[in-house]
Amino acid sequence: MTDAPIATTPGAAQQLQVDPTKLDAVLIVGAGLGGLTAAVALQKAAYRVQIFEKAPDLRKSPRGIVIQSNAMKALRNIDLEEPVRAAGVTLQRAIFSSWKGNTLLEIPLAEMARELSAPVVSLPRAKLCAILLSNLKVGVVHLSSNCVRFELGPPGVKLFLDNGQEVEGSALVGADGLHSRIRAQLLGEIEPIYAGFTSWSGVTLAGDFGDISVAHEMWGPGAR
Repeated sequence: MTDAPIATTPGAAQQLQVDPTKLDAVLIVGAGLGGLTAAVALQKAAYRVQIFEKAPDLRKSPRGIVIQSNAMKALRNIDLEEPVRAAGVTLQRAIFSSWKGNTLLEIPLAEMARELSAPVVSLPRAKLCAILLSNLKVGVVHLSSNCVRFELGPPGVKLFLDNGQEVEGSALVGADGLHSRIRAQLLGEIEPIYAGFTSWSGVTLAGDFGDISVAHEMWGPGAR
């Protein structure tokens, strides 16, 4: 990594002044939504990035995702708010009901969006993944590249893959999910704690639920 000068002002915290074009690539482990979004943001800031994904392809999950206003603001900062809005549905309300169909709570998402200056958008995860990929340079994502460990500098970080390949970079981002090898090496093996909730995902025709701009959540007796 190139040495970076430090600029100081009286009474102010030290700030690192870095020219990203003079650094080695930032290495990202995991090509899920987190890893891809981090890559787009870094690329927008003129950093070179390389993503390593252990899967042989990027699975096109049929599941949906709801992007809240704060996340939409983050996407706005990397020029992705409008593509995401165009690919999804802007939610107007959210309704929570009992298993009998009685309304327990209704949230006016449209009003919240006006107050926060950003909408709440629902779309398929596969569409969001495609938008992120389309904003990355060709050759950034490396599939069938399973990270087994890393070593920290100087001058930066070295990533070791299970095929024997070694890759050097200026920084490493661990975005490899629930069973993260990066997190395990940093913090040790930690078993996930079951919070008592089991989630089932499915896909159906939107017309079966009427107005698709309204999100629904149903709670069972003493459960969610």
